[in-house]
Amino acid sequence: ANPITLTIDSDKTVTATFTEEQQMPDVSVQFSQPAYSVKETDGFAVITVTLSEAATGPISVTYASAGGTATANDDYTPVNGTLRFEAGETTRAFQVPVFGDILAESEETVILQISEPVHAVLGSPNQATLTIQNNGLYLPIISRNH
Repeated sequence: ANPITLTIDSDKTVTATFTEEQQMPDVSVQFSQPAYSVKETDGFAVITVTLSEAATGPISVTYASAGGTATANDDYTPVNGTLRFEAGETTRAFQVPVFGDILAESEETVILQISEPVHAVLGSPNQATLTIQNNGLYLPIISRNH
């Protein structure tokens, strides 16, 4: 609520005072867990974002991939967007596409972040790590000695 106070002076001057109460939302938005994993042959990882309690109105938060040891556009497709929660919702998800290959390589990571909540505050964790597990096919090198 925005209370308005009007004061009328003896010379009939009106003074208006507007005050706005700033209240922090009670609802927090965060990743459902700090770490996710996916096999590179799965095609995509599902990343879940949750609210601390059901939304009573629209809530939104932006998400993005932000580095890591995996190579963008080679190991995964970079992502960014906005998740919108409607009244009554507590969970939303987004996908991170991953690519398989035939290379034998170690696990690689993608850092994921949420930011800029609207009608909510950032909870914890607001950063998560996606680990892409290797499924590379190992092709043996065969040599013959005659």
